[in-house]
Amino acid sequence: MSGLDLLAFGPHPDDLEIGLGGTLAKHAALGHSVGLCDLTRGEMSSNGTPDERVREAEAARAVLGAAWRENLALPDRAIGTSQEHTRKVVELIRRVRPRAIAVPYWQDRHPDHQASAVLLREVDPPTGSGTFLDLGTGYGPIACALAVEAPEAVVWAVDVNTRALELTGENAAKAGVNDRVHPALPDDVPGDVLFDQIWSNPAIHIGKAELHKMLLHWLARLAPGGVAWFVVGKNLGGDSLQRWLTEQGYPCRRIGSAKGFRVLCATNPGPSPS
Repeated sequence: MSGLDLLAFGPHPDDLEIGLGGTLAKHAALGHSVGLCDLTRGEMSSNGTPDERVREAEAARAVLGAAWRENLALPDRAIGTSQEHTRKVVELIRRVRPRAIAVPYWQDRHPDHQASAVLLREVDPPTGSGTFLDLGTGYGPIACALAVEAPEAVVWAVDVNTRALELTGENAAKAGVNDRVHPALPDDVPGDVLFDQIWSNPAIHIGKAELHKMLLHWLARLAPGGVAWFVVGKNLGGDSLQRWLTEQGYPCRRIGSAKGFRVLCATNPGPSPS
């Protein structure tokens, strides 16, 4: 599957045919190698079952002349809500190394079409070395993805839930990165550790005062020049959090928005604020 001329992404198993079918068929007819990727199985659709739609998609692939078709099985109506989605897309792109990529247009009435465009245009996964923090790790999908994408990095996966930390350790072992993913309670992270990157879907439900206290605690450990990535619902205060982070001395910008979520990027421009 390497050496591909054109890789086309569609949110559901029919979007490529409807929105790009003529272009795909023309490229294939000209002798170009074309690969198709459906992000979801379309399980929320009222038109046919997911299995039927997958079979129809394969039949359409043959008609279009594409070399192959793959389905990433991301959750329908929830594309882009997990860093795991980005990891799957990046893995495919790195595996097939296409000369060109076609993605959904970013203005569309369907929320999954918009989210797909944002997902495919947004945060590049880290590479190389560094010390990263996954704040509020849950069962560890972000921590494990970071360790996989950056094979020389050390990742601290922090949570207050001990069962979540156990699951993170198990998942890191399955991913073969348990030597570099360190599940830990907040107080168990050594005080001299600074982070090159922080990744978090912060716990908004704990209240604004506690949220701000928690973020300031960890942002104080963001290395000079370090970057913090946050995913926050617009209706849960994403825009106000962006302003607040900037006011605290961590310039923050919004780099993406999809399905009511804001993706924020905050930086530590120099010595940590006192």
